[in-house]
Amino acid sequence: MNMKLFDYQEEMVERIGKAFGKLQSVMVQMPTGTGKTYLLAAVVKSEERRVKNPCVWVVAHRRELVVQIEETLARFDLPTSTDDDTAFIKVKSIQWLTLHYREMREVPSLIVIDEAHHAVAKTYAEVMRAFPKAKKLGLTATPYRLKGEGFADLFDTLLTSWSMDRFIAKGRLSLYDYYSIKPDGLDQRLIDSLKKRGADGDYLQKELNEVMDVRPSLERLCMTVKRYVARKKGIVYAFSIEHAEHIAEFYRQNDINAVAISSKTPSNERKSLVEQFKKGKIRVLVSVDLFSLEYGCTQFIEELCRAAGGRFVPDTCADDLDAVEMANIQLHELSARGLLFEALESALADGEITSCEEDLIRKLLNKHLSATQHSIECVISLNKRQ
Repeated sequence: MNMKLFDYQEEMVERIGKAFGKLQSVMVQMPTGTGKTYLLAAVVKSEERRVKNPCVWVVAHRRELVVQIEETLARFDLPTSTDDDTAFIKVKSIQWLTLHYREMREVPSLIVIDEAHHAVAKTYAEVMRAFPKAKKLGLTATPYRLKGEGFADLFDTLLTSWSMDRFIAKGRLSLYDYYSIKPDGLDQRLIDSLKKRGADGDYLQKELNEVMDVRPSLERLCMTVKRYVARKKGIVYAFSIEHAEHIAEFYRQNDINAVAISSKTPSNERKSLVEQFKKGKIRVLVSVDLFSLEYGCTQFIEELCRAAGGRFVPDTCADDLDAVEMANIQLHELSARGLLFEALESALADGEITSCEEDLIRKLLNKHLSATQHSIECVISLNKRQ
């Protein structure tokens, strides 16, 4: 498969190369869905030109992701090594690498840390510092720790890509609505109570199971779906395959047609379930490790989103809104309007509108109309005579 990069990806590859000319370690920030996997593949491929005997280690924070990364690299004619071959690329989980890096015969020339925000764990620092001459590249959408701290102790510099607004204005990302649990809500307090971390820096599975994979939490999750997206299809992300199965089962008990789907689901069954979802026969797909935007699934996710009905406008209750929330809704409307007219102005700059520019303008128009509808519905709800 030929590797064709967007302009911002080509620019980032060039910036990484220049940074490696002066520094040993670089962290790169790019928003989810903007193609960090393509960037990873391009940098790995360039390692063959940078050094005489390249050896690349790609480090994933979960074992389930190793195969996904290997499959993605293979699509770009970048085969990864097994125990009995000589390919210059190895993909390993941090859990495996922590136990075995001392036994490995080769010395890496480049270590790529995928989802590098997990590098907070001591295990990452141990592996990285064991090979001081190797270049280190960290890829992430969120270049900060849970406490808001950066990664200056592990990486020499941070290279940031375009802003979210620019990606949206250029038609590379879609507008979105974001709903979250309350900062002082029960779910947040339960999450804050988790103190231990695994080798990957993430929460321990056992602790997550004890506080989140329980009936009260499943009930709140199900209630949220019924309240905000009562007639919509969608994808739910779980933290383990067992959690995904429990969510799907609880949804079905509450008359929501849901199925759990993961990397362990047989390929033919997986394709069948996705087709049923696209046709409306399944309302909710629950997954933990399958629909990852970081491993070449962006187009697939966009297709699922279209099948799910695109952007939704929830039924709004006045009791749920305060002045701050209303201001945010109106700000979202203004942002959508601004992006639309920015794209229109850019398209008219040369006196004509191309088909690609027309597609972008129509997409932004749809987002603008949806945002306006949401804002007006909220105003009506707040001021309707009782």
